[in-house]
Formats: sequence, structure tokens, C-alpha cells
Amino acid sequence: MRHTHYIYIGLATLAMASCGDFNDKLDGYCEDDYKPKDVKSIKYELTSSDYAMLSTLSGDNNIKANQYFSSADDAHTYIPQWLAYTYPTADDGSSVTVTYWQKGGASHYLAPLGKATTYTMVAGDDASDMDALLKRVKPEAAKDDIVLVSPGGDGTMAAYQYSGSAWRTFTNTTTDITVLPQSVYNSLGSTFVEDAGSVIPTFLKTTYPYASNDDTKTVIYYYNKYKDIGARQYTLEGGEWTLTTLSEKVVTEKTSAPFVLTNGAWTYDPSVTITLPYVKQDPTSKVFYQAATDWVWDNIDTPAGVAKGQGYVSKWGNNDYYTGSSAYNSCVDWTPKNAKAQNAAAFEGKADEEIIAFMQQNLTKVWAEVLKTQYPDARPVDGIEVIYTVNFTATMPNTVAYTIQYKVTGNAEFTYVEGSMKQK
Repeated sequence: MRHTHYIYIGLATLAMASCGDFNDKLDGYCEDDYKPKDVKSIKYELTSSDYAMLSTLSGDNNIKANQYFSSADDAHTYIPQWLAYTYPTADDGSSVTVTYWQKGGASHYLAPLGKATTYTMVAGDDASDMDALLKRVKPEAAKDDIVLVSPGGDGTMAAYQYSGSAWRTFTNTTTDITVLPQSVYNSLGSTFVEDAGSVIPTFLKTTYPYASNDDTKTVIYYYNKYKDIGARQYTLEGGEWTLTTLSEKVVTEKTSAPFVLTNGAWTYDPSVTITLPYVKQDPTSKVFYQAATDWVWDNIDTPAGVAKGQGYVSKWGNNDYYTGSSAYNSCVDWTPKNAKAQNAAAFEGKADEEIIAFMQQNLTKVWAEVLKTQYPDARPVDGIEVIYTVNFTATMPNTVAYTIQYKVTGNAEFTYVEGSMKQK
């Protein structure tokens, strides 16, 4: 290893000396062309040690203690400090989407659980009319109050919320809500759940073995010996139940936000720039282009009833001539003769300019669908125009650098910005 190290130093020294001798003799030489670029495009979720470092960098000890940010403003202010510390070699144009925990507002549907109480039914209680029962035992209830009702034994009832005039089952339109059954506490030998992060995912996996990806469940439980009530919202992702919202002492939500490096400084910027390197098998480019080709196969070729290789998608399945996307070459191939070779029937009688225009128009539509799958956390922001810019390379057959932009118009909804696709 030491021998290799010395060779490297020697070569570097020779190279530096050579530059001094020959730079003025190289036509078109630009020093910046020879500087390594570290343009990052990363998705990262903060860990416990990251929150500790954020406390140190920001001087806010609550971040380490709470393992969440108190507000969006705090996150947007402190995370850039952590990014500068963590990625000191990153170059301008880098983007990092950071996932972190943040305190939820009072409007969050789990917020009323902070003052929830319990009621254990006794002999003579009529379970068939919970509204009348709870009005009798909770006469001082205020609007939005929640009561967790237990019939005793191994049974579960449910959580009830007071609307101001009646008690109704506590529900939410975006998630199924269930109360952790008494049998789980019995199996733990406890009256509360000490390790909810382990117990509840196991409960969900056992109770909902046939759940589908993106299914959401919220489980209400006792989290301490005083029977204080907490809730955890989970979403099934890749076969695993992933925690997205937590309510115990306070409501905290998992949040993702993009940060970009511009002029040497990291800042919160909901707009994102995606650079697809023209390097064969580049991981960023490969995933993006493959998603486009997969969409064409699923939505164009398959409905047409053609076999792979007989329509717009090649027989290898890693490039298409509906958009020109090529995961194999990490570029967009708008070469007319290649498109004709792939799907002669579709392009018969069309001029080269028409073929290129056809693929370009399709790309603007299909890539909106790709962005939806690749950036599911994209959200519009009040008062800010959120733009996703994609830089890519096209071959026609000459190589041309292109850029295209999409505006975020809804949750993971992208709309092509007319006229934005152009040569750089």
C-alpha cells in the first residue's frame, strides 16, 4: 500500500509539472475541466446521532433530547449547518432530500389524543348505545375529547371522540384506526407497551398479513404505567410497516425537505435539480430512464398487445423509442434511424423531424409520471413555485445537452412547464 501511495504522489507531481509546461500549448484548455466534480443527489433520513450533531452545531439541546425539530423553520435553518458539516466536499448544484421528524400542529388528527382519557366498562353498562353511556360517565366532555373504552378481559371496544353533541367512533379518512387489543398487553405481561417501535409493527404484520403497499394503519395504545394514550401511524412500504407519525406527549410527523448547494451555501429549496449523467450504468440515470421505459411498456406496448421487442420497447426492456429513454446508455436516444429500426410500423412514412418531435412530445408527458414515482414526497408550497429541473443528454445522433422543467401542482403531481425543454 505504501508503495502505491508513493507512485500516486509521484504521478500527481509529474502531472502538475506537465501542466505548467504544456497548458499554454493545449488548444481549448480550461482548468475547470480538470477539476473533479462532487455534485450530490441524495435522499437521507436523519439518525439519532445526526440529531445529536445538530444540537451541537445549532446550540439547541432540545433537538438531541426530543429527536425532532420544533418547527419547519428550525429544520430549514439547522439542517443546512449539518449538511455543510457532513458533505464538506460537495460542489454547487448538489441536492439532498432530508427526511426528519418534526413537531405536528394542533390541527393534526392525532393531536386530541394528548388529553385522551380511559373508561373501563362495569356491570350494567349498555354497550349497544355508547353515545348515551359516555354522555352519562363523561358529562363534562368538551368538543374533540377522546375516550378509550375498555370492556375488561381480553376484549377491545374502541376510541370514541365527542363531536360537541354526540360520541362517535374515532376515525380518519386517510387511515384505519385500531386500538391495541388487551391480548397484546397480556402477552407482554404488562399494562402498557414499553417498546412500541418493536411491538406494534409485529402486531400489524400478524393482524394484516395481506395488506398492500401504501396501506396505512394507526394503532392506539398505552405507553406508560399511568395508561397515558399514544398512537402510531404506519405505512406498508416494501413489505415492512414504516412509522410515519407518532403521538405520545406530542404529535411528531416524518417530513422530507430538499436542500440545495448554491454559491457554497446549503439552503432549503423545494425546487429540485436532477442531473442524469451520460455515463453507462450510472445508478441515478439508470433508475430514472428505466422507470420511463417501464411506464411505456405498462401503458403503451402492453395495452396494444405486442410482445416485448415488437413495439416501442426493445427486446431487452431497457430502452424505448416512444420517449427515447435509454437505461442502457444513460441518455435519451432521439436518433430517427434507431427508432425506425425498433418500430418500423409506427414510424413508416414519417420524416426524421416528425419522429424526433413525436418522441420529444411523449417524453414531456411520460417523465411527469416518472417524477411522480421517483419523488413521491414532492409537495406544492404556498407562496413558492416549486420546480423540478432535469438535466439530461440526448443523442440525435450527435450528442446534445438538454434541460426540462416540471412544476409541482399537487402532492407528487408534476406538470410540464411549456417551452422548458431546450438545449443547454
